Amino acid sequence: MKQFLLDKEIISEKKYQDLIRNVILISLDSSKYIQKTSNTFKFVLENKRTVILQDKGKEEDLDYKNYSYLGNVNKELLLLSEDGYETNELFLFNIKDGTRTRILSYPYLNKNSTYFFTYSNNLQVDYLENRVDFYSLNDATVNKRVGSFDFREYFPVEMFWISGSEIAIKFLFYQKEQEAFKFEKWKIRD
Repeated sequence: MKQFLLDKEIISEKKYQDLIRNVILISLDSSKYIQKTSNTFKFVLENKRTVILQDKGKEEDLDYKNYSYLGNVNKELLLLSEDGYETNELFLFNIKDGTRTRILSYPYLNKNSTYFFTYSNNLQVDYLENRVDFYSLNDATVNKRVGSFDFREYFPVEMFWISGSEIAIKFLFYQKEQEAFKFEKWKIRD
């Protein structure tokens, strides 16, 4: 597995604002070839196996499922969502081998499309995740989680790629029951 290291630097709010001033968000491509027919997505994989994602039930049913196509991360990975009764899950679907990878949020790609991060900031529900995950994208390993950071007292509320290997992050925390913010710059070391 590729070694994944981060350098973390605490920065001021002013520096944070300066860093994110010219952020460019990379949007996912979409394909007109990914079509839902009769409430079904059907994928034929490289090994000729077929994977079917079928909607079922109504929103108020406990076994309700509704799949949505949200875009392409690259030529092999699709971002899909599975809505269920009081649930929503985002996942990456590899159209070559059928692998499903659950992710925390929309994937934020760096400008080189070599990494992306997802994050979750559940302030109100203790049993839900409060984490940042990093994934690598390349030809050998299409998507592999290379780093994961859990937070107990700080909650990431904004994260932006500011270069191909640097991220600016705004964290929320509580100090004497008052909201406060902390700002960091992270740099990936390959």
